[in-house]
Amino acid sequence: MVKKQVLSERKDFIMIKDGVNWFKVFLNDICCITADGNYLNVFCGDKKYNSRMQFSIMLDELPQPPFVKLSRSTVLNMDKVTSFTRKSVFIGEVEYVISRNKSKEIANVLEKHLSR
Repeated sequence: MVKKQVLSERKDFIMIKDGVNWFKVFLNDICCITADGNYLNVFCGDKKYNSRMQFSIMLDELPQPPFVKLSRSTVLNMDKVTSFTRKSVFIGEVEYVISRNKSKEIANVLEKHLSR
């Protein structure tokens, strides 16, 4: 049985365990989530939370859109995207590479989302 470490009844925030502390993180504050082995790094502006949990569990908790999976280990909040090319997405000055398998799909999703 897999223990869920992300618990929320409302969909505007998630609870993330970082070490022994639980943090309430609003979805619109999340820029990017990256997987690093058994750990997730959740980036919220200048804050970073490290949580030991499965990437798939986190993906199940996130609404899509605005969250989109760029590669096996990266999920971005499309609301935070400032620009993109066929091969990468930018949030401010930070570049995130799009998986070759997902490049067309991601480009279409981003064009639709950003043109709203």
